[in-house]
Amino acid sequence: MDSDEKSLLDAARECDDCVPWLKHCQAECCRGFRFRVDPLSEVERGDDEVRIRVRMTADLRRYFELHGASVQADAVVVPASYCTFTHDRLHVAMPCTALRPDSLCSLHPDGKPEGCSSLTFETARDRAYYITPHCLFAYKLRLLADEGDV
Repeated sequence: MDSDEKSLLDAARECDDCVPWLKHCQAECCRGFRFRVDPLSEVERGDDEVRIRVRMTADLRRYFELHGASVQADAVVVPASYCTFTHDRLHVAMPCTALRPDSLCSLHPDGKPEGCSSLTFETARDRAYYITPHCLFAYKLRLLADEGDV
């Protein structure tokens, strides 16, 4: 482990809130979105766009639109050039338009989107959410693993 990695783990040990952690992650979670992809997923890949069928709610529609995606009935349509497929996920690198240069959210008074309140250390530990590589919770999970508590 290099010294930068050790200092981030030490910082994570002392931090319990995402807002002070933004200097380390630069709101990585707001700079795109992702979908779980499995054999039952309805994903259509075209030359210029990718269409993903989802159960659309008003909140999800707003979320995808804030990221610049096109929402058509029960599908999210994004330019293929923003998409990266891994073995079980589709990553879409389209940042939220509400993301300020200081990595805070311009739509919420405390700078942290409401959706983030459902991401806690417990939900991250239970693997209920996908967390980005530089997320505070990713480092906290590593700390637990190092201590043998995971």
